[in-house]
Amino acid sequence: MIYSYFGNNEFLKDQKLNSIIAEFESINSSLSVDKFNGEEISVEKFVDAISTTPFFTEKKLVVIKDLGANKLITEKAEMLLSSIAPTTDLIIVEKKYEAKSNLHVYLKKHSEFSNFKDLDERELTKWIGEYVKRKNGDISHVLANLLIERVGTNQLILASELDKLLLFNPSITKAAIEELTEFSPHSLIFSMLDAALSGDLEKMLKYYDEQKLQGMEPLAIMGMITWQLYNLALTQSAGTASIDEIVSETKMKPYSIKKNQASLHGISRKQLITIIDKAVETDKKIKTSLVDPDDAIKNLLLSFAR
Repeated sequence: MIYSYFGNNEFLKDQKLNSIIAEFESINSSLSVDKFNGEEISVEKFVDAISTTPFFTEKKLVVIKDLGANKLITEKAEMLLSSIAPTTDLIIVEKKYEAKSNLHVYLKKHSEFSNFKDLDERELTKWIGEYVKRKNGDISHVLANLLIERVGTNQLILASELDKLLLFNPSITKAAIEELTEFSPHSLIFSMLDAALSGDLEKMLKYYDEQKLQGMEPLAIMGMITWQLYNLALTQSAGTASIDEIVSETKMKPYSIKKNQASLHGISRKQLITIIDKAVETDKKIKTSLVDPDDAIKNLLLSFAR
């Protein structure tokens, strides 16, 4: 049997993979589970891994990650995979699905195929509630959203932060989230820029200082401001397109698009162009003159206030 797991959601892929390995090892020996880096494995070793019969048990489980990066194998995928032994279960774990790849075309037809996508805001909030409940804790819908805003949408990171919060107190509070978790760089930049655009200068300066405390250099902060302004421009240029259409064109996550749309409320195309021009000019001054980078960035953000 061949299983193929694709997608950006590493948490769900790992959860599924660990579940199958645990079930396999409960019936067979852990010695009959082989794991390989698909990018580095040779054709000979690959064929040997999937075609030889196990010594100690009736079945063998072979796990290979990132096989799609191995051109020597992907070009001959159909021929090589046809040599898999009936006593072998093969799991292929990939980060993304390439429709024209020989390997992926074969797997779509001849494997138990799963595509693990990132959850949207609603799904992620629901998942947090269920995760906490399974661990005998509780968290409100509002606090689940607060946690997402602080640490981002990566489920692996969210699970780690939730475990830390639950260890501190099974009943998760706002104070605990603010004390025990830190803003992810992208979330902090978004919150800082959003505060600047909405005119909340006190909060904007607080977020800037938090980044400095986390060791972020001014040039790195400036780079992330530029990155976020680019995303805002992409979102605004999409006009009335649906979230799914914007995701397809920009590869941004639905959660980020919704936040961008909220930040852009009341900002015209002309105003956003002016803001971007100011950012470009500030970036140029920081890199080519003796201006104080911190002062230059703070003045830039202050100029965004409407």
